Amino acid sequence: MDLNGISGILISFDQEKAFDRVEHEFIIQVLRAMNFPSNFIRWIEIIYTNISSKVIINGALSDKIEITRSIRQGCPISMSIYAVIIEAVRRNNIQGIQIPNHSTNVKLFQHADDCSIISTNLTDYEKLLEEFKQFGLVSGSKINENKTEILKIGNPNTKTLAV
Repeated sequence: MDLNGISGILISFDQEKAFDRVEHEFIIQVLRAMNFPSNFIRWIEIIYTNISSKVIINGALSDKIEITRSIRQGCPISMSIYAVIIEAVRRNNIQGIQIPNHSTNVKLFQHADDCSIISTNLTDYEKLLEEFKQFGLVSGSKINENKTEILKIGNPNTKTLAV
């Protein structure tokens, strides 16, 4: 495949229970910080505030369990909510890679909780890990480093891209 001289790395990483870990209050804070309309935020607050659940164990119903974290899986707006809260990570300081005929560097691919970065510099991975650690402190998110994959693209400089 002709890559027009482009060389670099593609790093794909897994977020450990990404939807399960997000704090409800963090969702609301991000929506406010991004200036979403107050009516929209109010509806999200209704969906994600004062949630409880009960479980049946050996035929007996448990007491209420308060639920203060997790984005509802299967809900039509869940992927959009996750995309909004992950925006903070997308605005990071990684270098990315210059694609011919594009004015900005491409650096992060995000679909729901699947993330990949593309770069010419392995230190971008370290920067992204640090970004996610900071993100995790406020959101509850965590990267599963054991499921991280690094793929060399083209003919990268092995001195700077030692994997």
